[in-house]
Amino acid sequence: MPSEGRELGSRRRRASGGPLHSRGGSETITPTPNTIRLLAAATLLAALPALAPAAKPRAVVVGTDFETGGLATVGVATPRRVHRLRTDVFSDAVVRVTGGLTVVLNRFLADNVQVLTPKLRTRLQCGTVAGSNPHDIVVAEPGKRGVTPGKAYVTRYGAKDVWIVDPAARGCRRFKRGTIDLSPWADADGLPEMDQMALVGTRLFVTLQRLDRQSGFVPTAYSSLAVIDTTTDTTIGEPIRLTGRNAFGDASGIAREPGGTRLAISTPGDIYAVGDGGIQWVDSETLATDPNGFFVTEDDLDGNVTDFVLVSATKAYAIVQARDLKNRLIAFDPTHPSGSVVVLLARDGFLPDIALAPDGLLWVADQSQPGYGLRVLDSATDTFVTSRAIDVGLPPFSLGFLP
Repeated sequence: MPSEGRELGSRRRRASGGPLHSRGGSETITPTPNTIRLLAAATLLAALPALAPAAKPRAVVVGTDFETGGLATVGVATPRRVHRLRTDVFSDAVVRVTGGLTVVLNRFLADNVQVLTPKLRTRLQCGTVAGSNPHDIVVAEPGKRGVTPGKAYVTRYGAKDVWIVDPAARGCRRFKRGTIDLSPWADADGLPEMDQMALVGTRLFVTLQRLDRQSGFVPTAYSSLAVIDTTTDTTIGEPIRLTGRNAFGDASGIAREPGGTRLAISTPGDIYAVGDGGIQWVDSETLATDPNGFFVTEDDLDGNVTDFVLVSATKAYAIVQARDLKNRLIAFDPTHPSGSVVVLLARDGFLPDIALAPDGLLWVADQSQPGYGLRVLDSATDTFVTSRAIDVGLPPFSLGFLP
């Protein structure tokens, strides 16, 4: 019998209460019940896997100067340490944390989906066809690589159909699982400019900007919201016609009503003019739009809304592009927007993304020169808790949070 087998057999005899002999064989030790219990406990502890330290919440950040892209993490808790990653990303990319996965969408001219490991290294990177310009991803089922397939949806801004993909695929050959054609609801150029998404139960909501590419991507008569049944992967009726034009969300996804069933969608219309857009509600259960149209207008906020966050029924933040084209971070009350606006930050440069961290603080991506970086705001007091911007290497563009 191999030595390992003899040792296992010896351990079994000892655990059963038999005598323990010294190596010379001249002394016999009879274990007490306490000794037996201690040995059993030690055996159980040795068999348990080592417990990994609890993961600490982190922000995952895509930075870009629009020539080079980079990825970094920042601790949510002070001192908010920055870790610049070696994972390559494109200069036009956004990050999404969805369905338990971290995914980078490398957009125009890169045209691929990059699924990351828990250590934020590339596990799978698959193209979505040249010129397709993937804009958003929602993971319905993460799956398990080599065990069970996953399921996710990818909007392709420069294409006619949403892709259904497997984020757990071993390779790109099995990445694409199907398509959902949205071209019947495009404008005259044949492309609907599908952009941001939200998954509510088995309904997937997809914004369709409907821009006229032949005239320089100008808004057409209206934007709409397509609704997809994820059990059949077919559209539900006609898309919902929105109050405004140009349903725009560069790096944010579709916002949800805190504690409610409604989705909030911004339609800034002409991005270089103020007064033709706002934010409206769409009920995810009834699929009805608010008969009052916008619940907040560009005139209320004095600018085009490029991103926003709903904190509660009476508290929200937005990035607005003002008439002078400067970017401002503002706070406002969605129930009484007129007269409730407070300007918290005004910058000459681009403020591309805002997001609420797991601890309730608001993180702001600031690309202004000089002094670009991340800024963190206490949403209870509307004061910044960072004395200066957090440098992540490149100007920050897109944010997500790892729990």
